[in-house]
Amino acid sequence: MATDIYGNVGACSFVVSILDTISPIITSCTSNQQVSADPAACTYTLVDASWDISGTDNCGSVSYQYILSGATIDTVNNTLSGVIFNNGLTNIQATLYDGAGNVDVCLFNVDIQDTELPVITACGAIIDTTVIADAGVCMYTNNGTGWDAIVTGK
Repeated sequence: MATDIYGNVGACSFVVSILDTISPIITSCTSNQQVSADPAACTYTLVDASWDISGTDNCGSVSYQYILSGATIDTVNNTLSGVIFNNGLTNIQATLYDGAGNVDVCLFNVDIQDTELPVITACGAIIDTTVIADAGVCMYTNNGTGWDAIVTGK
C-alpha cells in the first residue's frame, strides 16, 4: 500500500505460488528376495514390513505404492505386510510420492520357491505283484490305475 503527499492511497495485491519440484528420496529399498513358500501352500505371506521402502521429502509427508507384476499381480498402498505372493518370480515397482506429485522409484524382485516335498500316502499296489510279459516283448503294459501312487501336498 502506498500514500502520496496529498493523502491518496493506492494498493495492489498479488499471489505468490510456491512449486515443489524436488522429488522425494527413497532412503531404503530392499534387495531382491528369495524365500520358500509357506508350509502346505504354494504361496508366501509377508507378515511384516521388512520389504517396505522408506524415504523423506523436503516439504513434508510422503505416500507409498507398490505395483506387483509377474507371478503375483496387485497394486498395494502403504505397506507390503500381509501381501500373499504366488509361487514364482514377482517384480515390484516401489514408488514414493510427495504431496506435489513428485516421485522416486526403486525396483526389486521376490522369488517364491516351493521347496516342500510331496508326501506319498499310498503306494499303489497293496502287495508285490508278479505279471506275465506282453506277447512277443519282454515288458508289461499296465492298463488302469491300480498301481498309481496317491500323493498329498501342494
